Amino acid sequence: MVAITTDGAEADQAAQQRDAWTQGGVEERRAKPFAEVLEEWANVVVELTEPTAIAVDATMHLFDIQETLDDESGRDLPIVFDALATYHHISLGPKLERLGLSVGVTATDAGESIEANDGAPVVRGSAYDLLRTFGGRRTQAEADSLLDRGETPDIVRHMWAAYGWKEQAAGAQEPGQ
Repeated sequence: MVAITTDGAEADQAAQQRDAWTQGGVEERRAKPFAEVLEEWANVVVELTEPTAIAVDATMHLFDIQETLDDESGRDLPIVFDALATYHHISLGPKLERLGLSVGVTATDAGESIEANDGAPVVRGSAYDLLRTFGGRRTQAEADSLLDRGETPDIVRHMWAAYGWKEQAAGAQEPGQ
């Protein structure tokens, strides 16, 4: 549920409606076994056919849960590239345009690309790794080990994680060490 409001009262009302809707979903599923809730969520993501913000959000959070459970299923679903393309369209692309920059993206496993201006650098990796990096679920070091940035300028690297970079866990080793 998304609301665009013009004043504080409307924003508060929209937030209350959103929170009540979310809490209703939680209460409805509270007694269900976790595996059943996860399966329901996975089925919703599989059925999403339009690359919308809600599809991106559902896909990203499903993978949050799956990574926690070491579940690697679904990483090759078409919605993964669609979510990546949507993120690029609504977040990274416009940010770079304001700076007069452009970057292409190639999902090497999906064989699909997001085109950029002629001569723009291209970042390559699996659709899943690109999406998870873009959503701030990877550290910069993890992203550097998973993605081929080619000639991408450092400014693009720093802007890549839409919500900021995941912090390195205390005592954790950098990838490849």
